Amino acid sequence: MLLRIAFVTLAAAVSIEARADNLLTNPDFRVDAAGWTIQITGNASATVATVDGSPDAGSLELSVTGSDPFDPGSVTVNQCIPSFGPGPWVFGGRLRQVSSTGPFTQGLSVDFLAAPNCGVGLTRSTYADPGATVPGVQGDYVQYSGSVPTDPLPGGGPTRSVLISYQLFSSFGTTTVFRLDKVYFGPPGTTPVELIHYDVQ
Repeated sequence: MLLRIAFVTLAAAVSIEARADNLLTNPDFRVDAAGWTIQITGNASATVATVDGSPDAGSLELSVTGSDPFDPGSVTVNQCIPSFGPGPWVFGGRLRQVSSTGPFTQGLSVDFLAAPNCGVGLTRSTYADPGATVPGVQGDYVQYSGSVPTDPLPGGGPTRSVLISYQLFSSFGTTTVFRLDKVYFGPPGTTPVELIHYDVQ
């Protein structure tokens, strides 16, 4: 005798999605870059790519051309989180390398600051690591993820604000283009979660 348990209507599987609130504003650049601060040096740009994203359309395209050997171009996009709950915290985002003609440096990081409202002061930084490949509209993205178990400031803090940033640099004579999507920061469970399916027989 076969006993089959189904917890969804008109389906033989159940889908459960666990989430926590993302503390970032406009994390997926669906229409614009509202809520984010963009800093550009040299020959660089940051524009919303409405034709690409992961898993759906809407991402931030960052392009840098290293046109000066003494001052390579760069673009930084960041957002300050002035209030948040206690740790642990997780953070990350999705990145797709569109093109590159030479060496470049890029990174997605979170800064824990002793000053309120991301002011100047004592800071500790942590970078997200690349992980699984995830599908995008025009090509695969790479999921970057990081975690911070406790307040990283000396003595356990207190951290008074958090700054999440993505930076892209391109070496002299080269052009590099990346697209950024689905950036997140918050308690565990904030990461993009795929549906978990159970099929019990």
